[in-house]
Amino acid sequence: MKEMEISQAAPAPEVQPIQEEITEPATAQPAEAPSLKAPEPLDVDAAKPEFRLEEEPLTEIATPTLAEVYVNQGQIQEAISIYEKVILQNPGDRTSVTRVDELKTILAEEPPPYEEAVLKAKQRTHRTIAVLESWLANIRNLSEDRVSGQRPE
Repeated sequence: MKEMEISQAAPAPEVQPIQEEITEPATAQPAEAPSLKAPEPLDVDAAKPEFRLEEEPLTEIATPTLAEVYVNQGQIQEAISIYEKVILQNPGDRTSVTRVDELKTILAEEPPPYEEAVLKAKQRTHRTIAVLESWLANIRNLSEDRVSGQRPE
């Protein structure tokens, strides 16, 4: 059926070649350089005042949930700061006030993490020094035994 449709289509028109005689050589003419204007500075604040930066843009997302995320990460001071913002937004929030008191107590009892790290580093240093001193004593004993001609046992 498709063959019939194709065979019944109108024949293509004859195409006659067009031939022009070029009598002049082609020459390139310089184009005019576009004039460039200095760009005007954008004044975003004037055009769209709703896009101005606020002094403290994150105050509206201060929530107890965000504060607890900081607590879970061990960043107690940040959590207290977030809870204080929550209390400023909601002065009647007794749960947040209680939690701030708890966190301040925890912060006062716990040494800051950097102090704990310093303490561990000092302990490692003292252990390393003790090991090295024992090695030095053994080396001196071996050295004295060689000088005196005695063999170590």
